Amino acid sequence: MSRPSRTKCPHCGSSFPIRNSVELNPLLRRFHAQCSNVECGFTAQGFFQIEFELSPSGIPNPEINLPPSPHKNKNSQVSRV
Repeated sequence: MSRPSRTKCPHCGSSFPIRNSVELNPLLRRFHAQCSNVECGFTAQGFFQIEFELSPSGIPNPEINLPPSPHKNKNSQVSRV
């Protein structure tokens, strides 16, 4: 079950639902979104990209190799001091 979009239009603040998306690779999707306010009418293209690993998968895909989050590394170094 999908959840409603919580993204807001950058111009008028109305809801900004994603109309479609295409997987470009397992870590990158291109999407198109359209403002729900017909008076605004703003549409845009954007990308969802997975960049860092915060917690490792219990069933990892051997083809996916993500670096750990820089924030996670920083916290690990602080806790070792």
